[in-house]
Amino acid sequence: MSKKKNLVFVNENEVKNTKRKIEFAEKLLNQFFENTIEIIGELPKEKVQDFPKNAVMIIREELKSRFQFLGADEEFNLRAMGINPEPLYKEFQKNVDSWSKYEFEFIGNEFKAKEIQPEIEKWYCYADTPEKQKVIEIANELLKSFEELKHAGLVTNPTTFKNSFNITLFTCSGNEVSINNKLLPELFSNIDRGLYKIKLKNK
Repeated sequence: MSKKKNLVFVNENEVKNTKRKIEFAEKLLNQFFENTIEIIGELPKEKVQDFPKNAVMIIREELKSRFQFLGADEEFNLRAMGINPEPLYKEFQKNVDSWSKYEFEFIGNEFKAKEIQPEIEKWYCYADTPEKQKVIEIANELLKSFEELKHAGLVTNPTTFKNSFNITLFTCSGNEVSINNKLLPELFSNIDRGLYKIKLKNK
C-alpha cells in the first residue's frame, strides 16, 4: 500500500465559508492594530508577530516601559502620559475570538493571513493511513465489479447493493452507485477510533 496522503474529499462549502471568516478576521485584526498604534504609538518589532494573541500583555508591557514615575501606580502613570488603553482592551476582548483560530504573519505594516490554515485544512479529507487507502481501494474494486454485473443484466436493485455495506461507504442515485465522499470523513474517523478492523496483507 502507498504511504502517501491521498485527497478523497473537499468540503467546498465549508472551505469557502472559512475563507470568508478569515478575510473578515484579517480586517478586524488590522483595524485593531491601527487603533493601537494611533493610541500608544509604535510597538517593538520583535513583539508585533505575537500581537494577535497577546495584544493586551504587549500593550501593557510597552506602556509600563515608558512610565516616568516608578513609585506610582499604573493609573497615575497613564494619566501622566495622557493615554487611556481601556478602549483597546475592550476591543481586543470583543474581537479576539474572530481571529484567534487563524494564523497570521506581519508583512509590511499589516497582518496577512497565512496561506496554510489549519481551520481550512480540516475540511480536506485524506486517505492518510494504509487502512483508509485499503478501504478506498476495495470500494473502487467493488464498484468496478458492480458496473460489470449491471451491464450484464445481473443487477436488478442497486439500492440493495448499497445497503449491503456500511451506509457511509456508498451512495445511490437511480441506478448509479458511487462512493459516498461526503461521509468519508465520518467513516475515516471511525477507522481511526478502531470501530472498523481493516486487515492489511502485511499484518
